Amino acid sequence: MVSPGEPSVALRAIMPALWAFDGRPWLGTVAAPTLVICGTADPVVPIRHAETLAALMPNARFVAIDGGGHIPLTSHRVEVEGEVRAFELPS
Repeated sequence: MVSPGEPSVALRAIMPALWAFDGRPWLGTVAAPTLVICGTADPVVPIRHAETLAALMPNARFVAIDGGGHIPLTSHRVEVEGEVRAFELPS
């Protein structure tokens, strides 16, 4: 779990198994181009957590899907598909 600060009590209650895992120490070593997509209305993952995840990886691009929930592909398919198609891997 990646968090820019202390997670809320509500968030800890939702995802207890993930709190023991902290990827922050090694995220800076992820060399692969990475697309991080988060819905702005996600009730599970606060957008600042997804932004932090992307910021910690040197080759990441962060995209916020306006109004998207936890799985923005289900409600904002066109936007997500466009972002995925526009994400370019180096040749």
